[in-house]
Amino acid sequence: MAIIFVYLLGTPSAVLAAENNEILIINGEKVISYNENYENIETGEYVRWRITTDTALRTAKAFDFKIRYSLTTTKFGMGNTSAMVYTTANIVDLAENPVSGYSGHRYTVKLTGLYPRTLSFAIGGTSSGIVTGLKEGGQYSATIINNDYLDDVHYLMGTCIIKYAS
Repeated sequence: MAIIFVYLLGTPSAVLAAENNEILIINGEKVISYNENYENIETGEYVRWRITTDTALRTAKAFDFKIRYSLTTTKFGMGNTSAMVYTTANIVDLAENPVSGYSGHRYTVKLTGLYPRTLSFAIGGTSSGIVTGLKEGGQYSATIINNDYLDDVHYLMGTCIIKYAS
């Protein structure tokens, strides 16, 4: 199953994912196809897919993001019982320039199947964590949550790569 993003910006978003024609409906309006980059000109938020064909890297999903609150994917298959999550994030302004004053700012990456497995990170540098107890071939969604307050013109911007653990 393909991975599709839903932005949760204070209002529920609906997802319609048909087996052969997966799409995303954001807040009842915007329709986005699988692997189409999401750009919100009004808010400055985006999700940009990283497409990898190198199976030796064992990458399940990879994407760049710039969000205010959170993003959640639809279900995707995991080919292993554990996953490594690599992420880097910083606080930026509208022009994507780094912003100071957010030392220790926290964000969460959560993989959810039957129940959530949560990793918490601080901004700055590359962080990683392992999620275990997954069902091989199981279906999971990924959520990135901005845990702390941001000024109105600041964003959490970064990259998330989910790989099958060895």
